[in-house]
Amino acid sequence: MNRRADIIIYALSLLLLIGAASLWWRGIFPSASDELVLIPEGQSPAWGDLESGQGQGGRNEPIDEGDPQSSGGAVEDPTQDDDNVIFVHIAGAVEAPGVYQLKQGQRIYEALELAAPLEDADLDYLNLAGVLYDQDKIYVPKKGEFSGSHTGTGGGSPSGSGGYGSERSGSGSHPSGSSPVGVPFPININTATARELEALPGIGPAKAAAIVEFRLQRGPFARKEDLKKVSGIGDVTYSKIEALITIR
Repeated sequence: MNRRADIIIYALSLLLLIGAASLWWRGIFPSASDELVLIPEGQSPAWGDLESGQGQGGRNEPIDEGDPQSSGGAVEDPTQDDDNVIFVHIAGAVEAPGVYQLKQGQRIYEALELAAPLEDADLDYLNLAGVLYDQDKIYVPKKGEFSGSHTGTGGGSPSGSGGYGSERSGSGSHPSGSSPVGVPFPININTATARELEALPGIGPAKAAAIVEFRLQRGPFARKEDLKKVSGIGDVTYSKIEALITIR
C-alpha cells in the first residue's frame, strides 16, 4: 500500500515539474501564435510606418490629433504657407456678397459662381474671363445702374494699365497690390490715372486726359463738383459719375 502511494506522489510531482517547465519555457520564448492579429479581408492594419508618416488610411492622409490647443502647441494657419491662396471681395448685385477664398489664377466667372449673381445683375459690364489676384474686388452692378457706354473688357491696375469695366481690352495683368476687379469704384479723381478715369461712364480718353491736365495745372480737386470745371464735363456727364468718384 505504501509503495502504491509513493508511485502516485511521484507521478504528481513529475506532472507539476513538467507544467512548471512548460510555463518557464513559454515565458522566455513566446509562441508566434500569441502575437498573431487577425485582420478582416480588405482592411488595412491599424498601424503603419511611423518614419514615413504612413498610418491608418494610407500615406498622406490627414491625422486627427485632437484639440490643437490642448497639446500646448501653436495653431497654424493652413493658408499661411500656401502662396496660391487669394482672397477676393465680391459686392453688388449678388445673393451672397463677401470675401471668398480662391486659388491664384482663377477667373472672375468662377468667383461669381460662388456669390450667385442676381437676375438683374449686369454681367456684361464685367470681363468674366479676367484673372483674379489677391485683394481684388468685384463689384457687380445692376442693369441700368451705369448708363454710360461700356463693354466690360477691362483689365488694369493703379499703375496705369487700365480700369476694369472700361471700353478697352486688357490682359488682366496685375502688379503686387490690390487694384479692384470689375468696377474699381469709387475712383479718387485726385490720384487716378487717365486710364483709370476712362472706366467712368461717359469719360473717354480725351476727357480723362483733360481731368489729369486740370489737376496738374490747378492742384487737387477740393470738391467732387469741381470736376465740372474741366472742359467737356457738364451736368449730364457729372450726374452719371457723381456716385462713382471720390476725393478722399
